Amino acid sequence: FPVTICGRSDYGWWCQYQAPIMRERLQGIRGKVLDVGAGMGLFSGICREAGLEVECVEVSVVERGELEKAGFKVYSSIKDALNGEYALVHLSHVLEHVEDAFNFLAECKKKLASGGVIYIEVPDDLHVQKLAGLFNYFKKWENPWHCHYYSLIELKNLMEGVGLVDVVVRHETLLNKRRYVGIVTGK
Repeated sequence: FPVTICGRSDYGWWCQYQAPIMRERLQGIRGKVLDVGAGMGLFSGICREAGLEVECVEVSVVERGELEKAGFKVYSSIKDALNGEYALVHLSHVLEHVEDAFNFLAECKKKLASGGVIYIEVPDDLHVQKLAGLFNYFKKWENPWHCHYYSLIELKNLMEGVGLVDVVVRHETLLNKRRYVGIVTGK
């Protein structure tokens, strides 16, 4: 599969399903990209392959080091990235890990260039609750590091609450994992 992440190409099955979806997110993007919660660098690598300049935000020291070795500019905090610079701010499965999501998202908004796009993907709250009920566990059974789960309405309200406009929120399914996606088409 033709994607390399941090110099590695052995993420096989994940790349096979995620990479085409991530490439779609880049349609129409002209300018710098900020990959927030870049992790192992899948989306960052796809941006680079598409010829886009990409910078990363990653809190994990280990993953930050791998991203830096792969030649990415990496910030340890969203506050360190430049304001008003990015045509796309990308958050894939990040927001559910953030305790103060409102202020975090407000900070992400500051990073958008005029007319920029913010893309947010979070787990489907209803799906997680259904699974938790089936297994008689607590709501956070799927991932104890999740601070929040969002419904479509909660995600939309959060995005609009920080002043994002032209918000589109939709539901997607990939490999039986349901998720909500919020997209802002302008600052």
